[in-house]
Amino acid sequence: MSVRPGWDDSTSPLRRRALSLLWGDRIGLLIFLLSLCLFGLTWRTAFLINDSYTIANGLYALEHGSLDMTTAAYGPGLETPGAEWYDGELFSRNYGVIFAALPLVYLLRALELVADLRIVVVAAWCLTLLAATLLAGRILDRRRTATYAGSVAVFGLFSLNVALATPLDPVQHHLIALQIVHVVGAAFVGVFAYRLVRELHDRRRAVLAAVLVTLATPLPFWAAVPKRHVLTAAVVLAVAFAITRSRNGERAYATESRALAYVLVGLLAWVHAPEALVVLVALVVVDVPSAPANDARSLAVVGGAFLVSLVPMLATNFALTGDPLTVPRALRNAPPDADLAIDGRSGSNPDAAGGDTQTDTVPEHSAAGNESNEETSTVTEGSARDGREGWSTPPILLLGFALVESAFEALATFGELLSQGLSKLSTRPDQVYHSFVRSGYVDRVARRAQDAPSANLSFLESAPVVAGLVAVIPAAWTRLRAYGGSSRLRPHIPPVDAFVVVFAVCYSLVYVSRLPVHAQVTVRYLFPLYPVAVYGLVRLPPVGAILDRHWRTFAWTYSAGLLVGSQLLFVALVLLTPGRGEAFQFHALLALSTAGLVGAWALTGRTVGKCGQFGALSIGFATAAATTFLLFVTVEYFALGDSHALPMVRVLAELVDLV
Repeated sequence: MSVRPGWDDSTSPLRRRALSLLWGDRIGLLIFLLSLCLFGLTWRTAFLINDSYTIANGLYALEHGSLDMTTAAYGPGLETPGAEWYDGELFSRNYGVIFAALPLVYLLRALELVADLRIVVVAAWCLTLLAATLLAGRILDRRRTATYAGSVAVFGLFSLNVALATPLDPVQHHLIALQIVHVVGAAFVGVFAYRLVRELHDRRRAVLAAVLVTLATPLPFWAAVPKRHVLTAAVVLAVAFAITRSRNGERAYATESRALAYVLVGLLAWVHAPEALVVLVALVVVDVPSAPANDARSLAVVGGAFLVSLVPMLATNFALTGDPLTVPRALRNAPPDADLAIDGRSGSNPDAAGGDTQTDTVPEHSAAGNESNEETSTVTEGSARDGREGWSTPPILLLGFALVESAFEALATFGELLSQGLSKLSTRPDQVYHSFVRSGYVDRVARRAQDAPSANLSFLESAPVVAGLVAVIPAAWTRLRAYGGSSRLRPHIPPVDAFVVVFAVCYSLVYVSRLPVHAQVTVRYLFPLYPVAVYGLVRLPPVGAILDRHWRTFAWTYSAGLLVGSQLLFVALVLLTPGRGEAFQFHALLALSTAGLVGAWALTGRTVGKCGQFGALSIGFATAAATTFLLFVTVEYFALGDSHALPMVRVLAELVDLV
């Protein structure tokens, strides 16, 4: 069977360039379309996290021509987690996604004039599935089969969903628009995993990397939740891909690829500035020393592109507070009479114009369910003036001073968070263990949640396949032996691998001091580490070798584990009749058992014969365990009433009653 991943010759050069920029080749586009189809199955048009009320109300306010929130269109009121008061006005957060979702609100309202919104969603999902089927037919050179079989299957699914459809009540336009933005961003996680690994290895391993990122991690669960996690993950992989392209001397636009990495970080800052800072630090630490050239022209291109990418965030901040450097999430640290404007003319205190520049750095608390989480915020208060009476510093100089001061304060806060993370590792390793390895019962978390049932899985329990990362031990030992001892060892770490490691370490330390918390489901604050871990996994020689040699064993094992194992698990849960917390722990123990198999094989580092087949089999079972958990979470544990976007999934959820 021939495979044709390239674009058609009939495609115009401009269109081919645009398609290549976004998806690379046809396989990348197919991964994108199939991801959208999968996320449509797990999509629920309901609020899962209280923070989402704030973002939806912020979008409602923006649609009505205001940045401040005056009407609680969603939720119990305006003061939901994440909303911040300043100068008598209440503001939202994550304005990057709010502005991106605004055109979709108008589109949804226009489509609703033609058909019921539930039918529109079903039609969009079916058209996406048909497009994926036709594209797969072209890639595999089976156009006729794909056209006929795909058309019949999609028409049948559309008819089934229309027959089962009920109106969306209520129609939450702003939530749906936000969810579409995040679903599209989540679909690019698999795309960039494929493109990144394809740049470094062959196409087969790249496809398997995309499969693992999509099916062996909680990506489908968080894809439609209006939170920053999937967007941060997509940006991290895209930045890693840009680094790889910029280091390839045979590629065109190497400098532009390097600049693109900084542009992506700048746009992420419009969504969530603290996490963008973590990505930026990891990027700068790796990029500057390893760049092919740091001449004036290259630095001007990179620096100019980065500054331009910050304009949306700076403009939004200025419109909110009069200070382009104060992000909305920093407002809770500002006193009611604070004057945040650089020129000293805006804010609620007119006398503050002649004050001194003051900077406060205080951790920020955000809520998920009944629990709070601390994040980093930097607040720049006051205004700067020259001490000489009758003469004021030009605003451009004030802006420059404020930028430098804000950068130092942000880095100081970042260093403090790293220090707190290191302290947590040494003083409370048990809590770190509960976040990364075994969830179980955590006394401190239970007390803060007033003994409400816990619904948490640890990092390893959510993605047991990452246990294969211990293969780094035999891989490192093999390399040491190959070099004949440490005296002859000259290790070379590719810049992209260094970026991934630095980001993973910094990101973990920033959040580990605030974990575990209640009702995170899958340690959502650490979500960007899942695709990073999968990337590291497929890069390891032992894992890569068995994926290359025994990919059929992996595929059959995964299929059997999902189709048969999910039914056996369903029977077991019916017999046990557990609560939701107990059911979660049942999944946790199942995931840990498969992780044990993966880890035991990975420590051997063997890839040939029966041992290699066992490794592929264990990875297949671990992936099936993760997908099965996502299936049960979607259908049963968090069904959220009549909120499934696809009616056929809603009917299935109504038939299943376990907890």
